[in-house]
Amino acid sequence: LLIKLTFMKKLFTLLVAFLMAFSSQAAIYRVNVSVVGGSNNGTSWPNAFSSLSSALAVAVSGDQIWVAKGTYIPGASASDIFLIPSGVSVYGGFAGGETVVTARNFTTNVTTLSGNSVCNHVVGLNDVTAATLLDGFTISGASGGAIGGGIYNYGGSNKVTIQNCIIKNNSAGQGAGNRPGLCLRAAPGAGPHRCGTAGDGRRASGEDP
Repeated sequence: LLIKLTFMKKLFTLLVAFLMAFSSQAAIYRVNVSVVGGSNNGTSWPNAFSSLSSALAVAVSGDQIWVAKGTYIPGASASDIFLIPSGVSVYGGFAGGETVVTARNFTTNVTTLSGNSVCNHVVGLNDVTAATLLDGFTISGASGGAIGGGIYNYGGSNKVTIQNCIIKNNSAGQGAGNRPGLCLRAAPGAGPHRCGTAGDGRRASGEDP
């Protein structure tokens, strides 16, 4: 009886460990503004979220968000913003149907995050870790924020990676000198890579030339 109880205890311990490992696996959420039907939960392309904000609301550190081509707007108010959670990787450039990140084409499948000339900031990052990634987007249409209209990276020890992005046609309420495209208030080592700006007055501190 003792041997049987010991075996059952070990089996239970292994089962708990397996369930914990399974439940802690990172999730991949799909977003497609053109999706028709489906469950709108992001678990597959047919069930993709139609709103990027919905995916950002459920993603946690370690998760990925895959965004299909199209234009995504944070909302209709000046304060609305796409706030990227710490440790989450957000990829644009999908056609919708890919099974691996390397199959996307962000040049052909243009994925735009737009402030729609209403939002003060399009993308926000606050005290994020080095595991945070924004990759493969055109970011435009911010209007009226004091600084960092396109992307505003603020607070704490930000070390976000921004790559393969075009940041263009954003405005700031206090003029071009206030970095309407991109403002980094971050720790050393943070910054964009392989990114371009156009029509945003000037490059932000830390941006690749």
